[in-house]
Amino acid sequence: MGLKINPETFQEKIKAVVAKEIQLELECQIELPENDQLLIFINSYSEDILTKIINLIKEIIADYKITDYYSIVNIENQDIVYFSSVNGSENNQDLSNVIENIEDGKASNTFYKSANFSAGFIIFILGVISLTIFGVTYYFTRPCVLGTCTLITDTEVATNNLFNQLETNNLTDSKIKELIADLVQNIETLKTIPSWSKEHDQAQMLISSYQEKINDLQLFLDAKSVATNAQNMSEKLPLSLDEWLRVKQFWQDAIALLNKIKSEEFKEFKTLRINSYQQQLSFVNKQIEKENLAINKQENAEKIVAQIKGENNITNSLEALKEREKKWKSAIQEIEQIPPQTAVYQEKEEIINDYLQQISKIQKKITIEENALNLKKNIEEKMKSAQEQEKQNQWTKAVNLWQEVINLTGTIPPDSWLKDEIEKQKNEAEGKLEIAQGALKKAVKREEIKTKLREICQSSERICSYTVSDSNIKVYLTDEYIQKITSLSVMSDLTNNNEQEKQIINHINQVEKNYQYISSKYQIPVEIYNPQQKLIMIYNSYL
Repeated sequence: MGLKINPETFQEKIKAVVAKEIQLELECQIELPENDQLLIFINSYSEDILTKIINLIKEIIADYKITDYYSIVNIENQDIVYFSSVNGSENNQDLSNVIENIEDGKASNTFYKSANFSAGFIIFILGVISLTIFGVTYYFTRPCVLGTCTLITDTEVATNNLFNQLETNNLTDSKIKELIADLVQNIETLKTIPSWSKEHDQAQMLISSYQEKINDLQLFLDAKSVATNAQNMSEKLPLSLDEWLRVKQFWQDAIALLNKIKSEEFKEFKTLRINSYQQQLSFVNKQIEKENLAINKQENAEKIVAQIKGENNITNSLEALKEREKKWKSAIQEIEQIPPQTAVYQEKEEIINDYLQQISKIQKKITIEENALNLKKNIEEKMKSAQEQEKQNQWTKAVNLWQEVINLTGTIPPDSWLKDEIEKQKNEAEGKLEIAQGALKKAVKREEIKTKLREICQSSERICSYTVSDSNIKVYLTDEYIQKITSLSVMSDLTNNNEQEKQIINHINQVEKNYQYISSKYQIPVEIYNPQQKLIMIYNSYL
């Protein structure tokens, strides 16, 4: 094909030019039949677009001197010929007529098709002759075959200018694509130098060099694409550990692509981008460390909780409760160390609240048991005091203390571990209270008796002494009293003083009534003794 230009290369060239000039992705196929007439198949477009595409193709063929015999044909219906260099300009119809024929379903009315077989045969003969003449001149008219070759120098200068104009901050994606397109253009220009040219080897070396630069520029684009994936994935924080690891891999892949760039012209750009990507990779590594730390802290907390739940739930000691509280607090401390902007951090508040609820239950139980323990100690102290008061016959104080003990036992919470022990203390206190109350009654009774006896024995003068026990009352008449009564009785007999004798009798009767009253009221015998402590009378009128 012409100067041995590959049909696939020419096809890609047409697509690249059309894409650049009119921003259209052209569907194009190139065929080279045996008659060496180049067939270029394209899509059907509107009249103005078709005109632009055909003109661009004609310019490319003219610039590269590919061939003089070619046809531009509809890719879907080969009977529709948009342009044919074989027929010449005299057969060129109005392109709008072709469009109308296609739209009206008259595709068989071709654009530059010969009218009959004879015309086609003549054209064929003329084509063979022309091709023969063309072939003879083609060999010697190719670039850099005869004379001085400026094509390589011009291409090198143009390429050097492209890279000399580069600046650190303007190697954008669009600029890279523009450089690739220019390098492709330069490569295609160098490819026009035929293999029989003495400059062919140098041209091939330049082509290889330019292709390497194209590959390096494509690596920039590929690295940028991978970096963009990393950036897009990092937009919505927080990320899970697996997601951060994927982002890290993106940055590592982008750096690896940049490290493959070999061209010296891109060394500065390569270094800058690698440094930039390394900074991003460093940030990602820190995030991975934070995420690992967060996971580690959560796992530590979960291990502590698992240990707590694995223990016997029936805890019956205050020390065990406090140890469990301590473990829950340790779990909270682990959760509180989870760093922000991590996936686990989102659950931090919920986890801490759950743990705090567990601690609150334990602390409530601890408070109950501590209060119960203090209550038990207080009860024991009061019971001891009550017993001391009993030893000292302080029955009123003893009764009050035993009553306080009973009242205190009623304040024990029903769910306390000490409930049964304090219940036993209550039962003991109730029994002790009953005994103390009985003793108190007896003590009160004795005191009342003593008060009455004190009135009897020490009314005006001391006539007797006494002892009071729970079983009896012993009254001891004094010598003075006995002598006085005896003396008065003798005097009344001697003097026949009836009034005095009557008073003595009344006095003795009154004393006896007092003893009988005490015995009857307190249901206890009253024993009367003379000064020599001999029993002389017993009063037990209650029998």
